[in-house]
Amino acid sequence: MVGAGAGVTQGTNTPAEWGQGAAGYGRRFASSFGKHIVSNVIRYPVAHFRHEELVYHPSGKHGFGPRVKYAMLSTFITHKTTTGASTVYTAELSGAIGSGLISRLWQPASTRTIAMGFSSAGTSLAVDMGIHVLREFWPDIRHPHRKNAPAAAAVTAEGKPAAPAQETEQTADTSNSEEAAAKPAPCGR
Repeated sequence: MVGAGAGVTQGTNTPAEWGQGAAGYGRRFASSFGKHIVSNVIRYPVAHFRHEELVYHPSGKHGFGPRVKYAMLSTFITHKTTTGASTVYTAELSGAIGSGLISRLWQPASTRTIAMGFSSAGTSLAVDMGIHVLREFWPDIRHPHRKNAPAAAAVTAEGKPAAPAQETEQTADTSNSEEAAAKPAPCGR
């Protein structure tokens, strides 16, 4: 992510004082890395003291719209680790705003304004939103043919849930041995 942020600012030549080429990219990369460190230094203690979850949990919802809405709102709303209740994600907000403003200290004079600090914070929150959307849909992107609906969701003609299909021991043993033979060896993790 740090490299991507440096790449975007390299493409827009912001700040222009840093120039282009490897030297300009190096400055932008270092700035983006520093901003990332400052953000985490702010986020973790705030989340700890406010008992906020720092991880993204997939919604479990169906349909594109509800899932995108959930992923985008999760940038601003999280859950308490103590009660599970929803709360404003102050750790995320304070980390983005704080790092956006603090990073102005090492920026050239042309970008050393409060407005540019808040602009940087907005960009950070927008990137986090995009990452949450990607995390929400990544299982579907990675395994496009996997069915999301559980097998127990089938309903009989009377409107009652259907009983799950029973496999015989022989069928289960055969399919497991075929699956085991088809899978590659683990990569050591």
